[in-house]
Amino acid sequence: MKTRSFPLFMLAIATVSAVVSSCIPSTPQQAEQQVLAEWLAFEKQDTLNPDEAAKIAEKLHAAGGDGIRQLLERLGSPDISATARVNITAALSPWVSPEHRDILLNLLKPEQPSTVRGCAAHLLCALYYRAHQLPGLEQQVMGLLRDEDSHVRMSAILALEVLGHPRGVEEAVAAWKRGEGTPQERAQILLGLPTELTQIHQDIVVQAALDSALPENARRHAVDLLSKLGNASAVGSLEEGISREQNAELARLMREAVDAITKRAGEGIQPIMLGPDGKLHSISPGTPQPETEKKQGDGS
Repeated sequence: MKTRSFPLFMLAIATVSAVVSSCIPSTPQQAEQQVLAEWLAFEKQDTLNPDEAAKIAEKLHAAGGDGIRQLLERLGSPDISATARVNITAALSPWVSPEHRDILLNLLKPEQPSTVRGCAAHLLCALYYRAHQLPGLEQQVMGLLRDEDSHVRMSAILALEVLGHPRGVEEAVAAWKRGEGTPQERAQILLGLPTELTQIHQDIVVQAALDSALPENARRHAVDLLSKLGNASAVGSLEEGISREQNAELARLMREAVDAITKRAGEGIQPIMLGPDGKLHSISPGTPQPETEKKQGDGS
C-alpha cells in the first residue's frame, strides 16, 4: 500500500475544546494508558479514518502526560502500516507543539522511509502554523520545499497551501504547471487553491475539470468554480471536454457551466472577486484590472 494514495492534508487547525470524558480514569497515567490502548485497538482495524483518529487524539491530549509524544514517536515505527501513519498524521496535526520539534526533525532525516518523512513534513508545517516565531523553524519548513524526495516536497507544499501560506500557494501552482504530483496530490492542489485566485489561475481549474485521472470530487469542484466564476475563455476547452467525457454526470455539469458562463457573457456580467493584492478584480478575458482603477477611468 502506498501512502501517497491517501490525502495527508486534513489539518484540523481550529481550536478544540478538549473535555475529559467521564469514562477516563481519574489518575492521569491511567487515563493516558487507557486512551493509548484504545488507539492500538483502532490501529489494528487498519482503516483510513481521520475523524476517529482525531477523536482519540483529542482524548489523549486531554488526559495529559506524554501520550501525544508517544503517538508521534510511533509514526516512525517499522511495525505500523501506511494507513496507520496517515491516521496518526491527521490526528496529531492540531496537537504538535514546540516540544515535539526535535522528534519531527529526527523523523525527517534522510535515512527515514519516504512515507515517514512525508508525514513528519506535514506535521512540521502544522507546527509552523501555530508557532512560526520559533527560531529556525521557518527555515526548516521552507527547506522542505526543496527536498529531493518528491513525496516530502509535495507533503510540505500541500500542507502550506491548505494553511493559506502564500509560499505554499505559489509552490503548489508551480508544481501543477510542472506536471508534478500523483493524481491525488494534484487534486489536493486544486482543492486547496484559494477561491479568490480562480480568476488568475483559471487555466489550472479548466485543466482539472477535464483531467479524467483526477478524483471525481476534485473535477466536480473545478467545474463548479467555472460555473460560478469562469469567463468566456474557458468555453472552448469545456466544449471539447464535453465531447469526449465518459462520465455522463460530469458532462452534464460541464454543459451547465458552459451555459452559465455564456449567459453571463451575453448579459455583460463579470464576476467580481477580491484579488491577492486586496483589490477588486473582474474575471474578464485578458489581464484583470483593479475595479477601483476602472471607476477612476470612467470618471466615477
